[in-house]
Amino acid sequence: MSRIPPSAGLARAVRGRREELGLNRAQLALRLGWEPGEARSGWSPRTLARVESGERGLRDAGEVVLMARGLELAEEDLRAAARGGGWTAVAVGSRGRRRGEDEPTTVEGDLTPLVALLLAQQEEQTALLRRLVAAVAEGAGPPAQTPDTPPAASSGEGSQAGPSRPSRRRRQSGGQGPRPQA
Repeated sequence: MSRIPPSAGLARAVRGRREELGLNRAQLALRLGWEPGEARSGWSPRTLARVESGERGLRDAGEVVLMARGLELAEEDLRAAARGGGWTAVAVGSRGRRRGEDEPTTVEGDLTPLVALLLAQQEEQTALLRRLVAAVAEGAGPPAQTPDTPPAASSGEGSQAGPSRPSRRRRQSGGQGPRPQA
């Protein structure tokens, strides 16, 4: 069987896959060799509309192969979708293979552990921020380091922080503060 006759299944398969790819008819027609303004230059958007309405089929093996490539499908998947009543009849995986029934069809199940981890991290960060705000409000400075928090960067080995230097912006703007003597 080298051709696919006109049918509602073919119509739904072509339209469904085209929409899944985010293409309009003109974009798909360009993929299939259409050159606007040329009378006989391949598949026009009008011809695609006829396929999608069930009026026209794919007349030979060449058209089947061309349509499958334009829709980024394996030829067998296009045929199966047309036979099965449309695009929803055959779910296609990321590499153009048929998806097995045991494979998940949505990613919601895959995201649950990630969402749980992100929520836990958010709760930890919120607790740390509350402790910091409370400590600053009491004038005590940042809270003491807990075993699970990373150490703060030190200013040097065994050295105490000396008098603070004015920022570069402050020095450039002529702000107050000691200036180095020459």
